[in-house]
Amino acid sequence: MPKQKITYEMIEPLIVHQEIEGRRIFLEFALPGSDEVHEVNGSIRQGRDVGSRVRKRMTMVARNQARRSATMAIRGAVGGGVAGRMSTMAVSTAAREARPGDGPTKKEIRESIEMLFEKVAKFFHWNPETEEWEKPGVPPPPPPKSPFEKQIETNPIADAHDKNIFARVMAELAYADGQVSPEESELFKAIIPADQPPLDQLAKSDPVSSIEAQEVTEGVKGTIYMFAWTIAIIDLALDPVEEELLFEYGDVFNIPEPQRDELIKNAKYFVLEKNIDPDIPREELFQIAAKINLSNDDAERCRIAFKRRIGNS
Repeated sequence: MPKQKITYEMIEPLIVHQEIEGRRIFLEFALPGSDEVHEVNGSIRQGRDVGSRVRKRMTMVARNQARRSATMAIRGAVGGGVAGRMSTMAVSTAAREARPGDGPTKKEIRESIEMLFEKVAKFFHWNPETEEWEKPGVPPPPPPKSPFEKQIETNPIADAHDKNIFARVMAELAYADGQVSPEESELFKAIIPADQPPLDQLAKSDPVSSIEAQEVTEGVKGTIYMFAWTIAIIDLALDPVEEELLFEYGDVFNIPEPQRDELIKNAKYFVLEKNIDPDIPREELFQIAAKINLSNDDAERCRIAFKRRIGNS
């Protein structure tokens, strides 16, 4: 029996987020009602018309995707889940129509989605009798977890005291430069647990003391510290005031320097991965890495580990 061709019309119900700029597309697929999200991105078509203007917009979209991925990871670590976020964002963030001569056609977009879906198709099963998507009978083994993911899985932020300290650290970081942009406000609202006070109220709290930090569950100290670094560099820029505050947190939480360095590297690797393709040219890789103060050697190591995990070595 010939294998059924997967069409865009079949895939569309699985798309919980898609974003397009220029010739770049970012997608998230999930079964309806499921929190298990599968991300994929790629070029719609590598034409010679991809100029610096389009590349700049592509970079902006990559940053948006990095912010979304960080939000999902943090919400998962504090028990927030992602189903509600998807239901509100799936329609509003649908691909924008390209202006004439400035992007791919609707047909090209759909064909690209069909091709990119093949990268995650093993996580879904089409039932021809019900004409609906299901989980595969024998789910494929999950890809190896990154050190960033292992830290979250091993040390989620579940205790009430730990959540409060995390929320206050996020609020202090948000107001580190004295102001919060609308985009930053939305980001912090998304990651602060629902059972915590709002951002502006948290910002008026006392700074986290050494005693309060000592009472945080031991492994969770690292998760909070790693998340703080992630949020500080998620836009590929690190404010000197924020950087100074981050190092102060390392002292407040009494995290040994070798562990501190590893947690910072985990955060930087996570952010770099969300801003690159596995086959990005080395020069571009180094340019992005430099924005988060990551050495060229570590940037290459990050890419190699990334490719190994996704089976593209």
